Amino acid sequence: ELANCLVNGSAQWWFDVGGNRYNDPKLMGRIGELAKCASEALPLDRTSVDEVALIVDEKSLCYLRPGDPLGNWLLIGQLPALHRIGAPVGHYLVTDLPQLGDRKLFFLTTSFAPTTDDRKAIDTLKRDGHVLVFLGTPGLYRDGQADEQGMTDLTGIRLRLSRDPASVRVTLKGAHPLTDGLDGRVYGHEHKTFPIVYADDPDARVLGTLDDGRPGLVVRQHADWTAVYSSAPLLPADLMRRLAQLAGVHEYLDTPDVVWASENLVGVCVKDGGTRKIRLPGKANVRDLYTGAEIGKDVDSFDADFAERATRVFVVK
Repeated sequence: ELANCLVNGSAQWWFDVGGNRYNDPKLMGRIGELAKCASEALPLDRTSVDEVALIVDEKSLCYLRPGDPLGNWLLIGQLPALHRIGAPVGHYLVTDLPQLGDRKLFFLTTSFAPTTDDRKAIDTLKRDGHVLVFLGTPGLYRDGQADEQGMTDLTGIRLRLSRDPASVRVTLKGAHPLTDGLDGRVYGHEHKTFPIVYADDPDARVLGTLDDGRPGLVVRQHADWTAVYSSAPLLPADLMRRLAQLAGVHEYLDTPDVVWASENLVGVCVKDGGTRKIRLPGKANVRDLYTGAEIGKDVDSFDADFAERATRVFVVK
């Protein structure tokens, strides 16, 4: 009822800015329209359908030196690129892992000191073609003590520890499906820190090197899962999109836009205007949540026009 009053302009709402009172029917009408959309979305199945999981081990963050920018780069700094891989990404704590076995791609960015239970939970993911991506110093601490072997046990890649300060920056090498066309691309940061971890595994394929030439990005194929290790944070979106493809993640978009999806809703946010092709996991009837316009019936993909810096949400049933 309130939403209808707002849309029709019959509600008398005031808002205060700097001590001045304003009554803006257009703004109130827009709020009413969004309130109606929210009411319509409430009964829909909004269960997440993400197949990509960013895993945060918040207790391991205590092992970072105070003020070390690495924590920011591994978490907040990674998000802009991670959310532009064409697929929705879920954010979870390491304690959520026992409930996440149906995901396909896992980014373990801060697992410096996983507990015994955390290690077991991570080990259960090593199956069914899953791709596990480890960054920084994964598994370095075991029972509160530095244990170099703990990194290898956790990641499935033989890793080495160096206490000499070095830049956490990786230069990609081509000639591999994950890096084809990305030869020479640099990611990470020139900031020097320690310890530095690098790969030393003859069974792993080197995809990128640190500034001093040591392997900084590698991939190792196991019997039924894939291990990826990066010494540096801030992986580029193109690389992570290919990791998602390797894991068999459904790709809603092939453009660098942000996508969110649930069972009955798909939202897309773009920077540049234009037409986007949105691919669905299966056939569905699609309409625009905000306008109510029908987009398509029994379709597994559809085209949608976007204004610059726009967001559109679609009902998919």
